[in-house]
Amino acid sequence: MHAIQPESVKEKAEASHARSTTENVNEAVQAISHFNLEIEVCGQWVWVYGDTKPYREALKGAGFRWSPKKMCWYFRSEAYRSRRHPLWSREEIQEKYGSAIVKEKT
Repeated sequence: MHAIQPESVKEKAEASHARSTTENVNEAVQAISHFNLEIEVCGQWVWVYGDTKPYREALKGAGFRWSPKKMCWYFRSEAYRSRRHPLWSREEIQEKYGSAIVKEKT
């Protein structure tokens, strides 16, 4: 008979990290969901499209950053910072991580 092993410290840390990252993404989406913008979640990143200029300061205040190459705003948890990764197109990111439009511009 084998004893059931408790989760390893690493597994517990990874589960906690995933919960906190998901909470960060959810909070970021909720902070801007009332704006008339398209909001897309791609993996652990949030992308915002549309006429964002009127919301610029609010987006910055909610932790979003401007991506000049993709011409849109994005949010990511600090844990998901890119490190020496080649620049991917929006389509490549969507293909690798999947995506969901959580709010469409009206």
